[in-house]
Amino acid sequence: MNRLTSLLFLLLVFTSASAKEAIHFGVFAYMGVEKTREKYQPLVDYLNTKLDNRVVLDILTQEAMDQKIAKGELDIATTNPTHFLVVRNEYPLSGVLATLISVSEDGKPTSKLGGVIFVRPESSIYTLEDIKGKTVETPSLKHMGGFRSQAYELYKNGIDILNESKKIIENHGSHQEVVHDVLMRKADVGFIRDGILEEMIAHGEIRTGDVRVIQEKDRSEYPYRVSTQLYPEWPVFALPHTKESDTKAFVAALFSLQPTEKGMRESGIYGYTLPADYLSVEELARHLRLPPFDHAPDITLLDIWKRYKIELIVSVAALLLVLIYYTREQRRKKLFESLLSNIGDGVYGVNHEGKCTWINAQALKMIGYSEKEVLDKDQHALFHHHKMTHEVYDESECPIYRTLNDRITRTSEEYLIRRDGSFFPVSLTVASAEDGAIVVFRDITEEKTIQETLQNSELSLKKAQAIAHMGSWEFDIITNKLIWSDEIYHIFEIDPLQFRASYEAFVHAIHPEDRENVNRVYLYSLQNRQKYTITHRLLMEDGRIKWVREVGDTEYDKEGNAILSRGTVQDITEQVLINQELLETKSKLETANAALKLKNNQLKELAMIDGLTQIANRRFFDQMYEKSYKEVLRDHKTLAILMIDVDHFKRYNDNYGHAKGDACLIAIAKVLKKSLKRPSDVIARYGGEEFVVLLKSIDFEGAKQVSLSLVKAVEGLKISHEYSSAADHITISIGMAFKEAEEEITKESLLKKADDALYEAKAGGRNRVSVI
Repeated sequence: MNRLTSLLFLLLVFTSASAKEAIHFGVFAYMGVEKTREKYQPLVDYLNTKLDNRVVLDILTQEAMDQKIAKGELDIATTNPTHFLVVRNEYPLSGVLATLISVSEDGKPTSKLGGVIFVRPESSIYTLEDIKGKTVETPSLKHMGGFRSQAYELYKNGIDILNESKKIIENHGSHQEVVHDVLMRKADVGFIRDGILEEMIAHGEIRTGDVRVIQEKDRSEYPYRVSTQLYPEWPVFALPHTKESDTKAFVAALFSLQPTEKGMRESGIYGYTLPADYLSVEELARHLRLPPFDHAPDITLLDIWKRYKIELIVSVAALLLVLIYYTREQRRKKLFESLLSNIGDGVYGVNHEGKCTWINAQALKMIGYSEKEVLDKDQHALFHHHKMTHEVYDESECPIYRTLNDRITRTSEEYLIRRDGSFFPVSLTVASAEDGAIVVFRDITEEKTIQETLQNSELSLKKAQAIAHMGSWEFDIITNKLIWSDEIYHIFEIDPLQFRASYEAFVHAIHPEDRENVNRVYLYSLQNRQKYTITHRLLMEDGRIKWVREVGDTEYDKEGNAILSRGTVQDITEQVLINQELLETKSKLETANAALKLKNNQLKELAMIDGLTQIANRRFFDQMYEKSYKEVLRDHKTLAILMIDVDHFKRYNDNYGHAKGDACLIAIAKVLKKSLKRPSDVIARYGGEEFVVLLKSIDFEGAKQVSLSLVKAVEGLKISHEYSSAADHITISIGMAFKEAEEEITKESLLKKADDALYEAKAGGRNRVSVI
């Protein structure tokens, strides 16, 4: 016992001496990896000036962050508030150390965040109730500002967005992609976090009038437009293994950050403040049943009795039925969870008569049958009827039939028969179910082959280890003696004659950055008396990196002292490199697809733009006219059409040349577009020197005033035209047709009236407005 204690003490000293000094800072990649890195890299650069370049930035998805936290590979982390609640529930964290203060484009700081619900300006969606049955897009269902705050706002208004929307699209990309997709009509409604719209407007990606915010909150002191209540910004927290001195130094550096730091202000980080109260986030998570509150709390019979005495007495019979149904469904749920957890193996179900009721694809693949050939057939008669010795396999000996009879779970090694009559060994587990039993089997042909090879000779063992790139080891804890097989020396590239095998020597052969973790996992397995599996790196003398997977188990004496550990080491470098190459290939494909998608969107936009004047073309006008006409008919609104013609443009073109003629049309298009003040007003080049304007929801006088303003705007260009009979400069004539709200007229007739009015204007001397 004393020798073991001494050994553990030496191991702990070694661990302390080799502990890495880096502080790994994990950040949730809510904007995508690259944009999030751009946002947080200036902060880490600043922290490193205070902490001797010890801070390492890890930009991670929530899944990747969870994995690194579980492995103890992060020291400090920051993520959205709801994800923090999940992590806090799983691990004994430090509590919130600090809360982020973000800064808007106009320099206003805030330690709050909220969600935005937006639509296109012409959308018929005006209230939260209108969102029912519509397509909603979000970066991810896990985003606090990008989905959960909006879902809670809808929940408080009696709307379950997950069940009452037509479709929810997760783009698993950025908030900016959501905005672009809504504008491109790929979704009806967009959910994003606050600040995104302001950032895109500031960078010129969209204009203020391109979107409309639903249920916009009146927050005069808040710098962003929001549709939801405000929640605390991102928390910063430490993991349980982080040194207290590192935590204190990190927090001190955060609080020393000044808002004058230019790089961080530009990336949207103003600084950090004292920890906020995250109870509002917890309330959201509880109501929406989000992790870690996705399970209903236990309620005792005493609680029910105290609160519902009379109701309980009246409905006790119904409650018993509900409890029976609930228990039955829970058992069914556990059954299918068991099935799913083993889906990589062969799985099938049998009824009480031993007939197959369902079977998965992996099982069919292994036995060579089709589903039709197996279902409702006696599974024992199909692939379990004979033994390897050609003896008949009696049903009374079959573990499947025995479990059907006594409902006891069994695990054994058996041989199954393929459709072609060949046998193959399996590890078989049979579990009782309500309607029969579930059978799970795994092909262990390769394991059997390896076992037989090992039994033949030590030479066969070495060959098998070499083939599998796997070596075996044995460590005598009492004597500190470590024995390696030849394959481990080969994997580690160490000369057995130059190596004095011991635990310390083994740890020294590991990659420096992985030593602490390997040592910690081994010691943990000793303390908890359990097997362990760990993947780590080796650093070769020439700088190459190898990856190995180590599996180990330990024997204990009668007093519970660890005496002997055994295990294997497998070289998985090739597998890791292949996986890395696949990930890189996937990333390149995603980049190429994104570029192609952007090009397609640009082509669609160009198809609606006039190449000369850069305003909408006739194709776009025809589509908008069709849509607008239906809308005004439905909503009983007014509609005005202005047909515009440049006076004596042919003479201008013939005398001044086509180049000046093109320049003239460009100038006219620009001034006409500028003169239209409302976002809903549409202008397009109708053909040649003709333009057309669409005005919705406007009274007659208003439409006429717009027409006169357009005539004056063109006159104001003062483009000389000495060949015009209307004036000594370029002018236009406008024909206006107006539809009253209740007037019944076809869209073709309305367009013809505008054309007739233009004819009247030209016949009346030009440079004027004529109205029909």
